[in-house]
Amino acid sequence: MQNFQTNFNPFSQNIAIVKSYFKKPIVLTQGILYIVSAILSFASIFVVMPVMNNYFNMLFAIPEFTQGMTSADLEFFNTFMSVYTDIIVFASVIPGVIMLGLTSAAFFIIYMKSKNPDPSSSPKAGVTILFVLSIVQLIPIILASLILLLAIAVMIVASIITSSSEAAEASTLLWIFTAIYAIVFGGMIAIFLLFFINQVRYYKSVQNSLTTVNLSNKGAGIFGVFSIIYGVMTALNSLSVFSITPTLNAMTELAPELSYIIDVFNSMTPLFIFSAGVSILTAAIYIISGIIALGYKNHIKAHTEGFSEFTTTPQTPYQYTESYAPSTQREPVLQPAPQQEPIVAEPRNSEPQFEPVVFNDNTPIKQNTYCPRCGTPAKEGDVFCNACGTKL
Repeated sequence: MQNFQTNFNPFSQNIAIVKSYFKKPIVLTQGILYIVSAILSFASIFVVMPVMNNYFNMLFAIPEFTQGMTSADLEFFNTFMSVYTDIIVFASVIPGVIMLGLTSAAFFIIYMKSKNPDPSSSPKAGVTILFVLSIVQLIPIILASLILLLAIAVMIVASIITSSSEAAEASTLLWIFTAIYAIVFGGMIAIFLLFFINQVRYYKSVQNSLTTVNLSNKGAGIFGVFSIIYGVMTALNSLSVFSITPTLNAMTELAPELSYIIDVFNSMTPLFIFSAGVSILTAAIYIISGIIALGYKNHIKAHTEGFSEFTTTPQTPYQYTESYAPSTQREPVLQPAPQQEPIVAEPRNSEPQFEPVVFNDNTPIKQNTYCPRCGTPAKEGDVFCNACGTKL
């Protein structure tokens, strides 16, 4: 067994460990999926707008729907709904396209910086983008939580006021509705909060691993599990598009007078198919995000097992010890470098010299000369070595 020891900077060592994980092809795949999703989201503008306009044209052509409306009213509502729909679609799609584009750019930066063998190349910029975007995604969930708490508080107050009056039955129904509302919507908000909070913690832990001497994987496990679950649920939900036509046919058999609804929904079939494709792509993105997060957690855990996290300054000397055996390779061990005294080499001179030896009478006597090549003693006055012939 042979040990190799070299001094190292713990900051650079952590960056190398993080880069060794994020240079995997799955990170590049995630960046490609995000850019494809951004392109499809932008293309949805040109798919949704014509379909919705056609939907309103067919809807306003149904006598049962337009009964009692004048031609001027029909023209106004048709124009208004078309323009309103175009504005809503454009305003809702563009922010999503920007978010998806930035996320894709972040994953490309992380992958390219991690593939770069230069120690000064760090994927910190890409991780920072993901961290900021995760905070942006968290803000609406926090606002929704506050609105939900306010609504529950209003409903509780209304239930208390109603219970003090004679409408006991209405008060009971209101209490039941409040409890169901709080459980269902409160549970959904709690799950989303847990998901997005751990997404922020996950990207923050990667950021800390790149900027401090501590390797961290906080939030990666919970975020990874919830991402995979959410991805599977999104994929299953996309299959519901295949149940629309059978459902409408069943409704028509029960109520033939509603047959016009089938024509309206059939006109929206391209939109349903397009939405199902986008949902499947979104599901793949969430599942891969979960796999990357769980893999990062295990990667950091593998490099931190066996020794506790340490805190130090860059000036503290450390050495990197790695042991190699014929059939196994041990994990790197961090330990303080031993202090060693500097070794000063003695000057060497190959030229033969006569050094004076001083006796008590201060009379210098020349010592014997040795051949600089073979070391054979030479007599005084010899010009060449008697053994190898080297000139003295």
